Amino acid sequence: MDDSWKAKAACRGMNTNLWYPEQDGGRPYTVPRRICLGCDVRPDCLAYILSIESREGPRHGMWAATSPDERKRMARAKARREWRKNARERVSV
Repeated sequence: MDDSWKAKAACRGMNTNLWYPEQDGGRPYTVPRRICLGCDVRPDCLAYILSIESREGPRHGMWAATSPDERKRMARAKARREWRKNARERVSV
């Protein structure tokens, strides 16, 4: 995967603790989410973290304006869609 998008990320050079509130006193994701929502490379960031999590498991922190729980829900929804699609294909064979 091409990582050149990282150079254009709105979070580049910022204090990384902002994106890991669960490890730094439990602050809400409000500030990092606002930064992420205005970022031009958010789709690339989301594809990157979902790819990593699909291979290696959940990661902490805010990525592409999504919390770990939000990404888990996205992954489960994707798995359900794929299962349904595969089930329809098996039935139609």
